[in-house]
Order: sequence, then structure tokens, then C-alpha cells
Amino acid sequence: SGNIAMTDEEKPKGWLKTVPGILSAIAAVLTAITGLLVALNQVGVFNGKEKPLSQVTQPSHGETAPSTIEHPSAASQSEMRIAQKKSEPIVLRRSAYRNPIKTGARLYYFDFDTPKQLLNATSNVDFFFKPNSNERNTKIGIVPHNGAKFAPRSLDLFPWEVDEGDLTSARGVYSVPQGKKIPCITSSGTYCTFYLKIEDNAEFLVAFVLYELR
Repeated sequence: SGNIAMTDEEKPKGWLKTVPGILSAIAAVLTAITGLLVALNQVGVFNGKEKPLSQVTQPSHGETAPSTIEHPSAASQSEMRIAQKKSEPIVLRRSAYRNPIKTGARLYYFDFDTPKQLLNATSNVDFFFKPNSNERNTKIGIVPHNGAKFAPRSLDLFPWEVDEGDLTSARGVYSVPQGKKIPCITSSGTYCTFYLKIEDNAEFLVAFVLYELR
């Protein structure tokens, strides 16, 4: 009568038909927000720290992390060189004396702290030597004086390489082999080595070297 009829296109759509679209839109928005939050968290927005450009790879199980190698500084290298230099032996004097072998118990006195051979016993003499009359081609007798020390069993060593207990200052005649370097220390504390030798059964050779560690 007075009602106006509406066509199907003009009628409002039911809400059930719009729910899937709304849910799809909400899911898309949530996905975008979640992705944004994850990205912001990775760059440290929420903890106030920036993610370093490169991270140190932690060793996996069974692996050992590389150790840090510390190189000595120039100053420490210089100190090491100075210490090594101080340990180097410096030859102070090198001398050799030959005396003809005569019949009898002739003694040859030497003080390695003086540059001359002493043929007479004095209070300043550190050592005296003589050929062994029984086995003079193989052994020599020696006696230290005034606290001078030597090591008859430490052949071919320097005195600073010898244990203190192997150095002796006891008086007595010791046998030492010919042609072997014998470590010694004079009464003034100077490092020394000597060797003894009978040459051609005619001459008695005494050679020594004085050292200093610098």
C-alpha cells in the first residue's frame, strides 16, 4: 500500500558475511605488528643496546677458544736484551806459561789476578801447579791458596756453570787431567779457567783465562 519495496542490491548485507574479512584484516595487522616488534627487539630498541656489527663466534662443544697472545713491549724487549747482555762472559785476560821440567819437586806458583807468573810462594798466591812425578803424562797436581776455589771434577765448564758445592778451596794435591779446561775462582772473586799440559815430556804448560760477567 504505502510501503516502498527495496531491491536485493539495496538491502544491507548481514554481519555474518563480513566477519571473515574482519578476521583476515586483524590477523594481517597483528602479523605486521609482531614482525615490527621482533625487528625492533633485535636491534636493541627495547634494551637500550645496539647489536654489534660482528659478534665473536663462541666455540662449539669440544672446541677451545683461541688464547690471546701478548707480545712484549719495546721496553720489556730492551730489558730482556740488557739482562742477556749482562750474562755474557767477557774475557779480561788470557795467558800461557811454559816451564822446563826439571828433576825434583819444583813448584810453579801462579796468581791469576796478576799478569805475571810467580815462581816463589808468597802470601798473595792463589794456586801452585807441578807435574805429577808418577804419571806426569796424564795427571797434574794443584793446590788452591787463600780461599781460591776450583772444581777438579767439572771439566770443560765455566765457573758460573758449576754448582757451589762442586767448587773446593780445601788445601791438598789434586789430580786433574791434562788439556782439560778446569773452572776456578781466584781469591778476589774473579772467574777463571785453566788447563795444564806436559809438552814433549820437556815443558810444563799452564794456560789460564780470566772472565767477567757483564
